[in-house]
Amino acid sequence: MPDTLITSALRPQLMSAGAAALAPGVERYIVKGGGTAVYALERDDTIEIALFEGGQGVEIAAFNETGKSDLGALGLKGRAKPIGITAILAGQSEDAARVRFGLFRRKLDIGRAQAAKLFGDNAPAGESLTLKAEKAAITVIGVPSDAMMVWDQNPPSDVLV
Repeated sequence: MPDTLITSALRPQLMSAGAAALAPGVERYIVKGGGTAVYALERDDTIEIALFEGGQGVEIAAFNETGKSDLGALGLKGRAKPIGITAILAGQSEDAARVRFGLFRRKLDIGRAQAAKLFGDNAPAGESLTLKAEKAAITVIGVPSDAMMVWDQNPPSDVLV
């Protein structure tokens, strides 16, 4: 074989402006620090949660098809109340209103849910966790934060989902 043979995997790929940067079936979302989001997952979907800056806790709750709290659908265990998510949803932000409506529309009660706490104050930047849905689930992700005082240098940071 000639030395100049290039396999298709090694050939340069043409990139064009406006083309999708992610593989088909991959979606990327950002949950703002102090915000929440809801995702409907199908069986075998994977969800990766990654910290941009580190030092940020994340709360996650999940509901099964009948509306019962079911962290096991994501392979998680937890018996904590979703205190951070509940506090965020009590606020007046646009994403809180959107998530409240989404839960209401699906007849899901976050007050009866159990939550798992992910990461924490000492988590390094770039730390991530990948979860696989063992069955269909509605997943609520919250990035709780305390009000920041100007002399504290602890702003809430965004999370990549």
